[in-house]
Amino acid sequence: MVKQKSTHHKAHSHKVEVQQQKPAKNKAFRFVTQTSIWATVFLLVFFIILPLLFLLMFNNRVYPKILIGNINLAGKTVNQATTEIESQYKDIENKTINLTFENQTWETTLSNLGVKVDSSQSAKNALLIGRGDNLTTNVKTLVDAWQNPVSLPVVVSFDDSVYNAFIQKVADEIKIPLVEPSIILDDKTITLVAGRDGRELNYDKLQSQIINWITYQDSNPLTLLVKELKTDISENEQNQTKERAQLLIDKKLTVIISEQYYDVEGQELISLLSFHGGYDLDSISSLSANLATAYDKPPQDAAFNFENGRVTVFRPGKDGQNIDRDKSVLTLDESLISLEATTSAEAKVSVPIVKTAPDISTSEVNSVI
Repeated sequence: MVKQKSTHHKAHSHKVEVQQQKPAKNKAFRFVTQTSIWATVFLLVFFIILPLLFLLMFNNRVYPKILIGNINLAGKTVNQATTEIESQYKDIENKTINLTFENQTWETTLSNLGVKVDSSQSAKNALLIGRGDNLTTNVKTLVDAWQNPVSLPVVVSFDDSVYNAFIQKVADEIKIPLVEPSIILDDKTITLVAGRDGRELNYDKLQSQIINWITYQDSNPLTLLVKELKTDISENEQNQTKERAQLLIDKKLTVIISEQYYDVEGQELISLLSFHGGYDLDSISSLSANLATAYDKPPQDAAFNFENGRVTVFRPGKDGQNIDRDKSVLTLDESLISLEATTSAEAKVSVPIVKTAPDISTSEVNSVI
């Protein structure tokens, strides 16, 4: 009987425990359900409602942290932003700007540089930030802007004729021409003349510098940027070219144009050498042009005049001749290479000639007679 009592007691106890666990499970389920609901509400608010409110608030208005220079345009429409920019850059064309380089200064006004500020386009550019075709990029741009505000340059146009007239004077005063090394022949003595580095105004970056200066309404002098010009001819190339020139001192290239001859020798021959090996095609092209000027002949029309039973004028037609510039450059280049390689003191080359027929030929005149 004692054993039976004990078994019944355990069964009753287990039933009570099960009944007690059910409310606990229901409570946990309710907690999870409520948490899920609040999480869903939070996500809806954070990812849908707040962005929608943000977009509605800034519909057709410049997004936060978007500036033109130091001008905060957040929340403004294009018209409002345009008005704000116009007021900030009022009379900017009359502002004095000092351009400096080393110990030189050029003072002028922005109007003398042909400068005009486009407030309307500047405002439109500000409105477009965060409104591109790529949603991910737009979101990233706006998020990044909270930490690092986007500062756009003001839109500036230049009257090219006015701008260039002033800047060219500045550029001319800054410029130092690059002088390439050269080979000089004097009384059969070869001399290597060293070149000289040069510099020129950096036109590519100047307008960007001026726009940035205007954007932030800087009052400090604007330091001009220059490009350093350096020869690409090494010392070894210079010495090798000098040695090649020594071999050409007593040589000449005879150019045959139809039945006429022109000798390329001495300094003219040596000047055709390229410091990078071979011969300089630009120099050869100049030689070809000079030959064409001297030896090209226009066609001559045939002429006939008969007066009072007598022939008073009779001129036969003649073909014109012109040096083929492109082919002659290649022909001369090949001949120069051969001349340098041979022990012979002279080489001859016939340049290609293009014949041009006259408009009126002798046969046409004869047919009239």
